[in-house]
Amino acid sequence: TDNLGPANRLNQGGHAAQGDYLFFMDADDVLAPHRLKQIVDLMQAENCDLFYGNKVKIHDLADINNYPQMDTHCIEQPLSYMIQHNIMEMCVMCSKALWHKSKGCNASLFIQDESLALELGVVAQKLLFTETATVFVILDA
Repeated sequence: TDNLGPANRLNQGGHAAQGDYLFFMDADDVLAPHRLKQIVDLMQAENCDLFYGNKVKIHDLADINNYPQMDTHCIEQPLSYMIQHNIMEMCVMCSKALWHKSKGCNASLFIQDESLALELGVVAQKLLFTETATVFVILDA
């Protein structure tokens, strides 16, 4: 009943999840159509345990259709790449095994965005990265 912050809630959800992959995004964000299947297929094909996609702000929901395909590349040293490119937002997907290995979000932080991607990057073997818009924040006109 107490608000212990998003990090604790993400940890609870991550530990309760039954699937092979976990995708994290804010409740008020929108995912591009068919994007989850694209991500899983590419992660499996490239043997990646972590994915990071770009998050963009838009005003018109129809703009999501401008991003049907993703251009991706694989990174062999995820944490170094993430630090060099300032990847700290929550638009990530990981294997359930990676989630358990990472221990999830840093629960000592009330917010999660500054820790989740990095916590996963510390233990990830291979990152699938895209600058293509994957998650959309819909802004009011």
